[in-house]
Amino acid sequence: MSKNYRPEITENVMALIDSGFRLISVADHADYKVRIELDGPQKQRARTVIDFIPLQGATILYIETPSGWSTGVTFVLGNDDGEVVSDWGIPTGDSEAELMDKIFSEISDRRMA
Repeated sequence: MSKNYRPEITENVMALIDSGFRLISVADHADYKVRIELDGPQKQRARTVIDFIPLQGATILYIETPSGWSTGVTFVLGNDDGEVVSDWGIPTGDSEAELMDKIFSEISDRRMA
């Protein structure tokens, strides 16, 4: 039986939005041709991301930081609770890097407890 990763992904995506990050697009990690550009308000974009996530494999969410720097967040479906966010690009600004680390670490720590 496949684990439902959507609640943890939803929590991470909404925390990014709430912290001022903008969702740009989402792609299947195995086939970069499967990529959806996200349109509309951020909450609508979040729903598209959540609906796009498969039951297994990896997905990359491309985001823009509050200062306008583009980066990606990789979700790996198959990891344990608190480990769905497996990797992310480090923004050039220390404060944004710290903010991303704080967002992902707090959610991870809470889910692993």
